[in-house]
Amino acid sequence: MEEPKKTLQGFRISDLSREDLTTILSDDRIKDFEDLIQFYSAKKSSKVIVTRNKHDYRKIYGEIDVLTPEEFLSR
Repeated sequence: MEEPKKTLQGFRISDLSREDLTTILSDDRIKDFEDLIQFYSAKKSSKVIVTRNKHDYRKIYGEIDVLTPEEFLSR
């Protein structure tokens, strides 16, 4: 059970409220619901999304950083 605990080190878990979920459901800039949840979670906590598919987040560029794993690791 120690390995899963190590995985969580360095990550921040953000809470989303009912109000957040209502906002997420009305946001049509990102088509995929899971991507929207990731965007709003990142917006509340880290201000960055790390993804292999930056294209999915093109409509929110400027609100938070959208980086590939390589870009993130080179920071």
